[in-house]
Amino acid sequence: MNRTKTHLMSSSRLVSLVAFICLTLLAAGAWSSVGQSRKKITREDSPPRHSPDQDEIDAMAERLQPDKVPVWNMTKLVRLIKLDKIENRDLALTFQNGYDKKINGFLVSVGEVGIYDEYMYNPDQMIPPGGTWVDQVPIEPFTDTKGITLMAVFFDDGTSDGDEGAIKQTSEDRAGQKALIRRALALIRQTLSAPDADSVAALDQLLSELRSLPIERISGRSNFSMGQQSAKDRMISIIQTLRERQDQSAYRTQGFQQPQSEVSIITKLMGVVERHERVASHR
Repeated sequence: MNRTKTHLMSSSRLVSLVAFICLTLLAAGAWSSVGQSRKKITREDSPPRHSPDQDEIDAMAERLQPDKVPVWNMTKLVRLIKLDKIENRDLALTFQNGYDKKINGFLVSVGEVGIYDEYMYNPDQMIPPGGTWVDQVPIEPFTDTKGITLMAVFFDDGTSDGDEGAIKQTSEDRAGQKALIRRALALIRQTLSAPDADSVAALDQLLSELRSLPIERISGRSNFSMGQQSAKDRMISIIQTLRERQDQSAYRTQGFQQPQSEVSIITKLMGVVERHERVASHR
């Protein structure tokens, strides 16, 4: 962009931006065993005021000029190197990793909405040193005035950089995810050791056990609980998808479609364990 501006945050703006990190969790798409996951986080601490309706947001988005959007940076070495508008609906943010380690998570605010992209489940999506990546985000209310803030970045070695409050909240969420995944992996290993492991009945039993996993509620650690819930949803979605594919396979073998070679349930479950062991054991 022509006039990217980097400012120090005022104390009032810093507090308000940190405050939205711990709030409402919205999945921007279905959990995937291999894909990037995204969390949209909105504020609830704002004082009562006029909330723009969709027509106002659309009008703002139409007149929005990318080179006039204010940009703040709470990280040391992530750079926003390009900002484009896509069809008056989205912004394409092109970032560069200026650190000497891989990025496996990134938090940016657009207007008053925080958007967190999680890469730790798939090493192939992590951003290498010097690498660039494009983050396509919706144009949110107040994007023209509150702009974009690069809030925090997380690395594959367990370290991070950026706003301390944002880092703390996101790290708590990640800790909750890892704790739940460890419990889910124990259930999957138990299924793999069962005599009927390669059966639909075993998958149904596993799904029931995953759905019954309790979410720990710890005073003062709401993000930890939120992380557990998102990881629980993720693991249920993965096994549910596996279960549905077994139904599709049965449909084909009944002669409605050409039979195809199928990977065994055991092999698929072992793959789920392998993909998630790294996350569960990571710092």
